[in-house]
Amino acid sequence: MKVDYLIVGLGIAGMTFIEHLRRNNRSFIAFENDSQNSSMVAGGLYNPVVLKRFTPVWNTKEQLDYALPFYKKLEKEFGKQYDFPIDILRIFKSVEEQNKLVCLCGSPHTF
Repeated sequence: MKVDYLIVGLGIAGMTFIEHLRRNNRSFIAFENDSQNSSMVAGGLYNPVVLKRFTPVWNTKEQLDYALPFYKKLEKEFGKQYDFPIDILRIFKSVEEQNKLVCLCGSPHTF
């Protein structure tokens, strides 16, 4: 049997790749043995700014506009939750830090 792709592991990355393969009519075989749990233990963290310098992440809006509906679709399809939004708190070291964030997003609470 000939297939286009062999996927090892069905964590969030493997599932995401498979969904893209399905959308593009590509064949694949996936293997999962439950020996690794990185998606369960240390799932991805996304944050629209680099908190050290309060600078936007490259293509933040485009990435989140694509990723969030994509993960919602996977959640609906598989009946599981993959995206767990949480607040990220930061104690400002100075008034200057607070001002940088306010200038970036209009309010320190916009995220």
